[in-house]
Parts: sequence; C-alpha cells; structure tokens
Amino acid sequence: MITGVAAAVLVAVAAVVGVLIERAGQKLYVDWEPLYSKWDPHLGPGTLPALAIAVAVVGWGPVLAARLPWRTLVLSTWGATMAWTFALALIDGWEQGVAG
Repeated sequence: MITGVAAAVLVAVAAVVGVLIERAGQKLYVDWEPLYSKWDPHLGPGTLPALAIAVAVVGWGPVLAARLPWRTLVLSTWGATMAWTFALALIDGWEQGVAG
C-alpha cells in the first residue's frame, strides 16, 4: 500500500514539475534512449481503455495473483500487458499510434 502511494506521488510530482518547466518557457526534452521524447501529454481514443485496464489491474491484480495457478497467472499478466500497451498506442490513433 505504501509503495503504491509513493509511486503515485512520484508520478504526480514528476508531471507537475514537467508542466512547470514547460510553462517557464523551457523545453522538456531528454536526448537519451529510451527517453528520447518530448513532454506532450494528450488524450485520444485509447485513453479510457488504458485507464480502465490500469484500474482493473491495480484493483483485482493482487487478488487474482494470489488465487490463480502459476501458468494461468503468467498468461493473464501477458494478456493484461498486451491490452494496456495496445491501449496506450491507440491514444495516438490507429494510423499514428498502432499502424505507424
């Protein structure tokens, strides 16, 4: 529980700092792999599915992890990861986020 709260606070602080850097007129840009990117939060068709999958995994994941047999757990974890990754890619739309 404490680790989850700490992680959420860390992500929130990082997001706020990023917004403050951008509003100060600076560019938030990291020139190293895999962080070769720019700060450009946006919404798209995959936003709600990505959030729903994340909430479901956080809410039911520990219970399922305790109950499922090992092989089923591995396959379920793979399936949830693939669904979440696809939903994140879909935020940019089919052409740019998935097909491109």
